[in-house]
Amino acid sequence: MKKASIYPNEAFVVESVADYFTTHSYRTAFAQNNFEPDLIAVNEEDRSDYWTIEAKGHTASITTDHNTALGQILKRMTDRNKKYAIAVPETPQMVRECRKVPLWLKQSIGLYVIFVDEKGQISIYAPDQQI
Repeated sequence: MKKASIYPNEAFVVESVADYFTTHSYRTAFAQNNFEPDLIAVNEEDRSDYWTIEAKGHTASITTDHNTALGQILKRMTDRNKKYAIAVPETPQMVRECRKVPLWLKQSIGLYVIFVDEKGQISIYAPDQQI
């Protein structure tokens, strides 16, 4: 059963991130099955600006869900020229989990972190930015 699109559920996170990218001249596509990333965003003006995004919501298993998102995005990192991100709700617990990923590791693999707040506002942390 799919959860409703309310904060801090995964559906809310995915829709908020898609809205953000759409308003910034990106074409977005949602996963059609479990073998695809949750969201892909391609810049309409610069097709080389391509994002692959895995999203998670706030559940009772924060650490497990965060680790799952990391594993999913790692397996999708097939092209050095694309951008890869995890998108999560900006809850204290999820922020804490994201801070556990060392900065040097995020830099090494080029991992972006996208936070979504309760209003659907987006904060993007580049691989070289401390959370």
